[in-house]
Amino acid sequence: MFRIEFEVDDATFRHAQRGNVAALRAAVQHAPYPPAAAAGKYKAWLALLLRVAAVNDWPDAVRFLLDAAATPDAVNFHHRHTPACYRRPLEYAAAAGSTLAVTVLLAAKADTGTWRDAGHPKNALMCAARERQLRSVRTLLAFKAEVHWIELKEAATCPGNVAVVRAFLAQVVGTRGSLGHYYDAAHLLADAAKVRRNAGVVRLLLNAKASPNYGEALRSAAGLACGHGFGYPFFPRIATLRLLLWAGADLYLQRHKDLFVDASKYTLVPVVRAMLDAGADVNASSQQFGRNHQTALHAAIGHAGCSCGKPITEENTATRVALMNLLIAHKADLQARDCARRTPLTLAATGEYCEQSEFSCTEWSPAMEAFNKTHRDAVVLCLVRAKAVVDPRASDHVQYRVRDAVERAGIRAGIRRAI
Repeated sequence: MFRIEFEVDDATFRHAQRGNVAALRAAVQHAPYPPAAAAGKYKAWLALLLRVAAVNDWPDAVRFLLDAAATPDAVNFHHRHTPACYRRPLEYAAAAGSTLAVTVLLAAKADTGTWRDAGHPKNALMCAARERQLRSVRTLLAFKAEVHWIELKEAATCPGNVAVVRAFLAQVVGTRGSLGHYYDAAHLLADAAKVRRNAGVVRLLLNAKASPNYGEALRSAAGLACGHGFGYPFFPRIATLRLLLWAGADLYLQRHKDLFVDASKYTLVPVVRAMLDAGADVNASSQQFGRNHQTALHAAIGHAGCSCGKPITEENTATRVALMNLLIAHKADLQARDCARRTPLTLAATGEYCEQSEFSCTEWSPAMEAFNKTHRDAVVLCLVRAKAVVDPRASDHVQYRVRDAVERAGIRAGIRRAI
């Protein structure tokens, strides 16, 4: 592919916009690029006029230009356009919803297949799905255009694109029997779950037998699909998450247990509450590297070993304490041990909180030291009020540090004697 430098005068451009066939016939007879002398520029000139007429849905003008030797699959190589803008007339017409022009181009044997330019896959169905042009989609499907996973993904990742996805699924399920056997169905569901206001599309995919237990659909809906801490802040799609949980997501899979612990680590309280309401094990432990056997209560404390991208502040401390109370209300085990044999109280009393990490990008300061102490006192007080006790298996030094932290938290004498 290469660019061709040419120009179209404003009068001819307006004639194509308005579908003036008589004026276009005169313009072709007096073409600025004679076919014999500049065949390449003449074809590109016709292709641009064909694209303009197709976008504005003038079937008679499209038919005339095709009869004048315009190629229905010619790509617009105008030198003012970037490669990402290169499309064929059918793709321009489908994206604009010009169904009459689409019909004329398809009757002229325009190609509906996928092609790539500068790494951008394109075809008419994808362009119509991206712009939510249901009429164009139905016209293309009536002419036997095939739906592959790339078109279905393009439609499913457009917010609220329910009608187009339903039209695509009607062909996919009709030819293949079930989306559950469709190539890359798990990744398709995960991609749809990432998008905000997309619960309707997710419901359609679930009704087509896409399973929420394969891939990262639940993690995508929770707002954690971009990785372990990267991409903060997170925006959970709670409606989509509850839909996936209602559809039978198995919360006893290890990947979903890790998700539950991660949601506590990043203080995603609505996600934690939704998973608890769906029957998640409050004492499920993570098996991820660096956090082996940590429960959600361990992660909710917010110690430095679980960098979450949030510097410790009063608001963050209050959120973590509220999350810990939620977990404790659901019978979280106060004596659960992580891979270092630390209970939540031991971790809260001996851990550091104001971390110097690649996420916070802050330096240690006296103010951070003050927040460190304030946060430690708050989480220790929360655990002690829940009747957490000092781990008798811990070393004497650790037990001394825990008791010292409890006293610094300002616990009354009656509660202090209990621990």
